[in-house]
Amino acid sequence: MAQMPVRIEIECIASISSIFDAEADDAEECKTTINRVNSNKMTFEMLCTSDDGTAKRMGEMNLRGKVFTSSLVATSINGPVTMTMKIVSKGK
Repeated sequence: MAQMPVRIEIECIASISSIFDAEADDAEECKTTINRVNSNKMTFEMLCTSDDGTAKRMGEMNLRGKVFTSSLVATSINGPVTMTMKIVSKGK
């Protein structure tokens, strides 16, 4: 299996909710519900629609100073292909 290329993205987080703000090139329309925020952990749900169908995403993000970890489970609800995928990431 080929190794995925490294992707570097730098963001300044002004507020927790700004993490989910739409970007100009987004192909999906997403509604985000932040379920819980405590000192360093946030859980959230997203319902996203696009021309290809609807997807539900549930995730968790841990912020510790300059380091973060996150996990996201995305499930397609309808559309031409039904799938579930899990994305785990970390960074600093």
